[in-house]
Amino acid sequence: MQRGLNILIIGVLVFSLVLLGLGNADTDTDTVTVDVEVGAQTRIDVNPNSISWGATEPGTTNDTHFSLQLENIGTRNITTVYVDSSNSDSDPYGTADPTAYNSSEFVLFNTSTNASFHYADTVSWNESKPGFVTQPSGWIEGHDSGYFGKFRTVSLGSGTGDEGEQYYWFTNQSPDSGNCSNGSVYIATEQKNSTEDGTTDFTGVTPETLTQNSAWTWGYADIDSGGNAELQEYSVGVSADCSQVVIFKYNKGLCASCSDSDYLYAGNLMPGNSTFFWAALKIPQGVPDGNLDQGILTFTAEGT
Repeated sequence: MQRGLNILIIGVLVFSLVLLGLGNADTDTDTVTVDVEVGAQTRIDVNPNSISWGATEPGTTNDTHFSLQLENIGTRNITTVYVDSSNSDSDPYGTADPTAYNSSEFVLFNTSTNASFHYADTVSWNESKPGFVTQPSGWIEGHDSGYFGKFRTVSLGSGTGDEGEQYYWFTNQSPDSGNCSNGSVYIATEQKNSTEDGTTDFTGVTPETLTQNSAWTWGYADIDSGGNAELQEYSVGVSADCSQVVIFKYNKGLCASCSDSDYLYAGNLMPGNSTFFWAALKIPQGVPDGNLDQGILTFTAEGT
């Protein structure tokens, strides 16, 4: 009995010593500092990366409006965003081939689905002047003077299904430069539709005076004299060879000094934040049925 008690006492003492040893074990700490520098980077992510409209009759606006999210995935605040629409390589009108038409030229934008939509940019090409249209004084059709054409549709409110508005135009060279980028463009003051002729006599129309870009390839101006209130919300550009005229609203990259063109976004979008746009579709009259050529919308963000 005594032996068992001695063994028990010895066991308790050993266990106590073990615990005492654990409690008095040596410990130490040290630290590592962490410093990170994030490199400057302006990057965006636009979603969805593909939008598609089904069958849409010419002269109508498709009722489907797509919401596009632009997220700042870079490191710098984004202050401005503009959009560049791809365009047809040559005049598609007068052909029966739908693939000659670029889909993105018919897309309009706004930051709300309940407001007026505008093109980023859309190009029209020269065509033969009809006999019932009177040209500006001194204008002679051809490369040495200028050409005739028309805008087939312009700004629209959300959900409208009207046939659109058409405006005739004349390009005119500057005698000093020998090209249209430093010339002028006459834009009809009244629109044409199925019941109205629009402006057909240009002898009294005041032209828009163009300012050429540094490469002398295009000239730009705000639309102040021609068009109605909707068209005057656009800026206009004319190619040096007088054959193409572009109207643009949200492609500020074409002419930063044009006051009638706007950025699609202007503010302070911080890293990780998003902003939203709406895209609508308007098909002009005279476009053949079928699948149009795939277009590209290029969003450009500028950061600080």
